[in-house]
Amino acid sequence: MESPLSYFVELQDGRVERTREHLLEEMLLIAIAAILVLQL
Repeated sequence: MESPLSYFVELQDGRVERTREHLLEEMLLIAIAAILVLQL
């Protein structure tokens, strides 16, 4: 089974480097988890 993050490999992070507090991958995973929880 492929990692869900493999689908976002080519996604570019448009945020400014100095203002990044969290990894883009972490934010995507949290967003996906929230969507799944709301579907319950």
